[in-house]
Amino acid sequence: MIFIDSNVIIRFVLNDNPKLSAKSYQILKQIENGAKVYLAPIILAEIVYVLLKVYKLGKTEIKNKVLPVVMMENINMEKKDILPRAFEFFVSKNVDFEDAYLAALMEKKQIKKLYSFDEDFDKFPQIERLEG
Repeated sequence: MIFIDSNVIIRFVLNDNPKLSAKSYQILKQIENGAKVYLAPIILAEIVYVLLKVYKLGKTEIKNKVLPVVMMENINMEKKDILPRAFEFFVSKNVDFEDAYLAALMEKKQIKKLYSFDEDFDKFPQIERLEG
């Protein structure tokens, strides 16, 4: 197994650098053809952050471009099954991706309570936010 870094997926999604975007396309073609890679959840968070904050893509555009890539069969990642729900929350609840991911994980694990000072979690009626 080979790890994959954020810049490969970012260059593929943006297709903004002739040399590196072409290389990223070739890497993803290898993955599509059976090469197995591992994507760390923190790297996915970095991808979303960079596309949102640095490249100013909208949340729906990020979801539509990134989710199909990370859901490729040969991209391995813990809790990959919650990603569609996390991206749904990211867009529909207008929260940070990390909060959306946590809400989706809590839903999957059927956990209803969370210690947090982040009021964005109040957008999730299924979560009871505790402050102490």
